[in-house]
Amino acid sequence: MANFYTDNSALKHHLNHPLMQKIVKLKERDFADAKTYDYAPQDFEDAMDSYDKVLEVVGEICGGKIAENAEEVDHQGPKVENGRVSYAIPTQENLDLCRKAGLMGMAMPVVLAV
Repeated sequence: MANFYTDNSALKHHLNHPLMQKIVKLKERDFADAKTYDYAPQDFEDAMDSYDKVLEVVGEICGGKIAENAEEVDHQGPKVENGRVSYAIPTQENLDLCRKAGLMGMAMPVVLAV
């Protein structure tokens, strides 16, 4: 099965950019949450290891089920019924898969993601 992250060396290249230390330090609020939450990154290397692992999971999901569903998502498309939008069945499958993988709250700060 394809992995859209590990199979694309350009993505790893961007994560190794010298500005990443500054970006991660800002995103992780200078690792202040490490004192409160045992799952929060302790330092830059710990954060990058976590980011890499999450991206591997996302790459696997995208290279697998989401890629498989792409054509059918395009064919079915969303529908508006009674003033409400309903997703194509494969889109809902993709969202359920991402939810089960714990990816839906990924953009939230550690404090709110608990």
